[in-house]
Amino acid sequence: MPGFVWRRTADELTPVSYDYRNRLRRQDSPEEFLENGSFYVFKPWVLRQLNNRLGGKISMYVMSILDSLQLDEPEDVSMIEKVLALDLAH
Repeated sequence: MPGFVWRRTADELTPVSYDYRNRLRRQDSPEEFLENGSFYVFKPWVLRQLNNRLGGKISMYVMSILDSLQLDEPEDVSMIEKVLALDLAH
């Protein structure tokens, strides 16, 4: 995942995407991509044989963060409304 990701357990926080004792600046980190689920293109055999959208030759279409907004939680509505109100495309 892009950025510095932590996971909370019952009694501690654990870094998921990096070693906090040897943390690079974000600009110096290797390029990473976050799957956003906007669209998947796959052949029918992939789903039938693997029971999964991902399989066969996997590629990606890189999208900007503003084109990758997702509406998954109620609080996402207000964030997306604010971004749309900014009219950043023009």
